Amino acid sequence: MFTFVYRNTVILTYGGSALTTLKCQQQLTIDPFAATLVFRKMDSSWKIIYSHESAVLMPVVIDSTATQ
Repeated sequence: MFTFVYRNTVILTYGGSALTTLKCQQQLTIDPFAATLVFRKMDSSWKIIYSHESAVLMPVVIDSTATQ
């Protein structure tokens, strides 16, 4: 969702969930996450002038006793 604060300033907010894998192959669930970006139009192009992200991270535990 986005909101124009002025003709040259926009606030964008979004959220969701995700599954990610780190370089070490550990998987994390990210649920929920939320983000806010503030854009300002400068010299005919939109620039991010502020960002904020918040998330709950949980390691994915693989049950080694489960049959595959």
